[in-house]
Amino acid sequence: MKKIKLGVFAFLSLLLALTFTNVKALDLNSGDSIATKLGELGDGDSTLNLAAGTYTEDITIDKDVKIIGAEEGGSIIEGTITVAAGKKLTIRGVTIKSTDGEATIVTVEDGATLDISDSEIYFNDKSNVDFGDSTVGILANGNTTIDVTGTTINAKYGIWVKGSNNTLRVTGSDIHGYSAIDVSNGKVAARENSVTVKSSTLTGHNIYPANADNDYGTVVFGDQTESSLVIEENSIVTNATSNNKEDLILIGSEYTKSTSNTFIISNSTLDNTNANSVVFNLGEDTEASNTIMSTGNTIKGDVYPASEEILYVTLVLDDGSESGDVTFTIPKENANEILKAALKTFEESMLEDNIKIEGYYKDDEYKEAFNLEEVLEENATIYVKASEVKADTVDAPNTLDNIGLYIGLGVVSLAALISVLVVVSRKKAYNK
Repeated sequence: MKKIKLGVFAFLSLLLALTFTNVKALDLNSGDSIATKLGELGDGDSTLNLAAGTYTEDITIDKDVKIIGAEEGGSIIEGTITVAAGKKLTIRGVTIKSTDGEATIVTVEDGATLDISDSEIYFNDKSNVDFGDSTVGILANGNTTIDVTGTTINAKYGIWVKGSNNTLRVTGSDIHGYSAIDVSNGKVAARENSVTVKSSTLTGHNIYPANADNDYGTVVFGDQTESSLVIEENSIVTNATSNNKEDLILIGSEYTKSTSNTFIISNSTLDNTNANSVVFNLGEDTEASNTIMSTGNTIKGDVYPASEEILYVTLVLDDGSESGDVTFTIPKENANEILKAALKTFEESMLEDNIKIEGYYKDDEYKEAFNLEEVLEENATIYVKASEVKADTVDAPNTLDNIGLYIGLGVVSLAALISVLVVVSRKKAYNK
């Protein structure tokens, strides 16, 4: 009997332990410690629900978790968040702010994942003209996956994509900074970063003393190889309050040379309000194999810096679709090979799925083919012959035409059923 009691006690103890170590959701009130409550959650996909109020602390996320703000808003974390390597953090409806002028407000470590939506990240008082000394809104530290949706970010470097193999997707968000998005690695080579920004506003604020060292860009690329930037249906704006340059898209000259990168900018408003700046600045990397593809954009202000090392190739596409003309910006050196690669990317990434390319031509009547092997030494226009591919359709069978077939199949099936019934009946009679 004693053994049975001991067994029951052991079972209940185990059940109790499992109950406390596999808590899946906890509600927090203002003044509670998020870090403490996080320690009470079990491993796996868990949730912390934050009531309205301020939670003042720095937090390290060491397990997969969701942090959900109050429906009425007002859930504020005053401090920093670090997502540990390999972990996933989901944030919904939370404000994260820091009063530290050198703070990295959200850090996403190697191999970690951040999914943030309907939230705010900012330094100090959310002012667009005070970013502290070196604040970072979100830092991607290599091999990360980051989704930012419906979120406002104000920091000196709104989102800093550092290291290699990061994937950043920004949708419906509003990002302000000395650089709204900075894809660079501190003069150390990085590669294969993918940045996609859709339906968002990126604003670059250059508020620093006027000298060449303070020139920068709203979107900055540096130290990159085989990386990509896709901007679709966005507004990119400069707001320089001094004589410094604040280019809209800058391939930084102060970094390791960036090569073999692709930039696709479509259906966006590119508003260059600073007379000293340009929309696209390839810096000193004009001879590197970086390609800018631009289509359907509204552009205000100077577009490119004066350079004899850059060629502009315009594709004229008349296929009845809404694809529109596309302008390639490519360096003169190895222009033909770069153009071939650019056309491949154009076909794979910018064309509508139902459009088929039939050829590239020098004239709009498609009489003289454009020879991609001829040395390209000056700006060119390429006329693209294309057609719309209609989906294959299969005619529905005509019921009247096939009624004989249906009747025949029915008769065969009925005969087979009768045969089975006869066999079964005979077997039963035999067994009697």
